[in-house]
Amino acid sequence: MLVITLGLVTKKSVVKTLHPMEENFWVNYDILFDPEDMPVVEEYEPEMLQSSLEKCDFVITNVHKLYNRSENSLLSRVKNDFFDMVIIDEAHHSVATTWQDALEYFSSAKKLHLTGTPYRGDGKDIPGEPIHTTQLSEVMRMKLVKGLRNATINNNEIYFTIKDDDKRYSIDEVIKLKDKEWVEKSVALSKECSVDVIKESIKELKKIKEISTKVPHKILAIACSIVHAQDVALWYEEMGQNVIIIHSKMSKEDRDKNLLDIEEHKCDVVVSVDMLKEGYDHRYLSVLAIFRPYRSKNAFAQIVGRVLRIIPEEEVTDYGIDNNACVVYHEEIGLDKMWNDFKREVAKSTIPPKEYPDYEFSDREYTERSSLYGGIETGEAFVADKDSFLGDIDFNQMFEDAKRDIENNVNETFNTMMKNVNLDEETKK
Repeated sequence: MLVITLGLVTKKSVVKTLHPMEENFWVNYDILFDPEDMPVVEEYEPEMLQSSLEKCDFVITNVHKLYNRSENSLLSRVKNDFFDMVIIDEAHHSVATTWQDALEYFSSAKKLHLTGTPYRGDGKDIPGEPIHTTQLSEVMRMKLVKGLRNATINNNEIYFTIKDDDKRYSIDEVIKLKDKEWVEKSVALSKECSVDVIKESIKELKKIKEISTKVPHKILAIACSIVHAQDVALWYEEMGQNVIIIHSKMSKEDRDKNLLDIEEHKCDVVVSVDMLKEGYDHRYLSVLAIFRPYRSKNAFAQIVGRVLRIIPEEEVTDYGIDNNACVVYHEEIGLDKMWNDFKREVAKSTIPPKEYPDYEFSDREYTERSSLYGGIETGEAFVADKDSFLGDIDFNQMFEDAKRDIENNVNETFNTMMKNVNLDEETKK
């Protein structure tokens, strides 16, 4: 069997799931019972011996190592009937030429396309015949993924300044002079608004960790550019958080080290730029802090998906605390519409939603933001709204109810202990 993934991070998640020496999917789900039956699972590498390749039951590769018709590419090393079955992960990408090259080569193999995004922004159909669809709302009710709530931040006052103009503009005033994108980028790139989101995300993380002390919950922070990410990381560190940055321009060695450090829980916050999107699986990401606007529903859904991986029942203190993810962003970066569309699960429609090219941010935009975009002056920050992904289950209330019940149980246990211990009143205090 060949498993094709989109990129390096996705590939590592798949390997971790299937490899017998990792979490052992085969045993955990009662598929195999005899250790001698465990499959041989390997990542494809160009230097791999042909004899090793032929011993594999599962070969896992990202598409970039597959389609290149060089001497060491997989397509050049095996016959077109080498694989009995091909599984395509993140299959909404599989109509691209790079994927089609491989699928046509292995034309006789069975194909299974898997995706959490059953439409493409360009309107092209995903290959194959649909055999199963499960809505996110359904698996959330079944507790197969985390519950989802959000907290939007705003300020009681927010003013914009424009280069070479001494006047301060309200949002209503500045929107008449500039477009919506200018306002959203100005807010996203401002330190003032970012710090308010940082504070709220840390508050949400602490609320979880105060009750669930043994689960290594983390914040995933999504930045606009590499330089922006470095500042976001610095601002988190100034508030006492341990931070790891992941971005696409890192060397393989640094990226692998940072990913390992995340797995080993050496951080409170992971700051990402164009990474850790599709397929990344780290179940302890429980707070999502978004510091950039989105126009693509697909891109927004993919990043929200990173905090939905469920933490196993045997690890949690309480489902309502540990498996109850929170999304935090500033209201003025325009994500409320994305959140509401996501709640309505636009994927239910057989007609793909209209997709727009997503915002792109360069380091230059961030470093020169004072001249390209508006300066920001803000008043006191407040939580403008709290919402729940499911209309019939209030995950915010579920969290507060679980928190209250646990605190009551702790107090009752403590009071019972105190009755049975001979201590003076001062020591009891």
